[in-house]
Amino acid sequence: MSDRTCSVDGCSKVAKCRGRCRTHYHEFWRKNLNPNSCSIPGCQRKRAARGWCGTHYSQFQRTGDPLGSLRADPEDRFFSRLAFGDWFEGTRCLLWTGPTHGVDGYGLFIVGRGGRHVAHRWLYERWVGTDLAGLHLHHRCHVKRCVNPTHLEPLTVSEHTRRHIEERGPYTHCPAGHEYDEANTYVHPTKGYKCCRACHREQERNRLRRLRAAKLTENH
Repeated sequence: MSDRTCSVDGCSKVAKCRGRCRTHYHEFWRKNLNPNSCSIPGCQRKRAARGWCGTHYSQFQRTGDPLGSLRADPEDRFFSRLAFGDWFEGTRCLLWTGPTHGVDGYGLFIVGRGGRHVAHRWLYERWVGTDLAGLHLHHRCHVKRCVNPTHLEPLTVSEHTRRHIEERGPYTHCPAGHEYDEANTYVHPTKGYKCCRACHREQERNRLRRLRAAKLTENH
């Protein structure tokens, strides 16, 4: 047995590992070596999501920053998440560096508890003072993360769709890469947009697999 004492000042216990006693080594392990602990420096809580503990992950959901504060000024938090991008018509894109919406990629800005806003719409309404109810903002620079109000143009839904088709062309494939041909395409009965039959079949197969797995779990 080692006769060395713990290297931590003031501790006279016998060193067990890395020059520390059992108590101080466990503390060192939780802070520095534990792969299941929160990735925020100094936090020893267990990881819950995205490498953070439940407290820091909840803070991220509310404010967009695991170290953010609900009491911080919204405008200060907003402008701290901007970076300059490429030039467009004499001005530069202001790129949103905070969280983004997982589906369309637009910036997501959170104000208060449960107050989620599309970042470029939030800034445009305060900068220009225009009510955007029923309108879409068209990115003339074609950069989804850009929040520069001079690069945005308010349009009706139909005009926005028409402009998008003119500039980008019609959708010929679904997000999964399946072609929108006559055999693989149907129109949603209530919403009116094109749907992919191949994706629908895959979603249905996955749903049935989950149901069978749930039934097997219940039987066992």
